[in-house]
Amino acid sequence: KLRTELTGKGSITIDEEEIEEFDADIEANVNRIESDVAETAQQEGDRQINKFFKVSKKNQ
Repeated sequence: KLRTELTGKGSITIDEEEIEEFDADIEANVNRIESDVAETAQQEGDRQINKFFKVSKKNQ
C-alpha cells in the first residue's frame, strides 16, 4: 500500500521504493492474468478440437 505523508504545506511525498514495490505487484498480477488467459484459451481450443473429432468420428 502506498503511504503518504502530509506536511504543513500540504505537499504529498511518496517513497520511491514503495512505488517500485507497487509496480512489481501490478506486473506480477498482469503476468498472472496473462498466464490464466493463455491457459484458458488453450483449454478451450483443446475442447473445441476434441468436440470436432468426436463429431467427425460419429459421422464416419
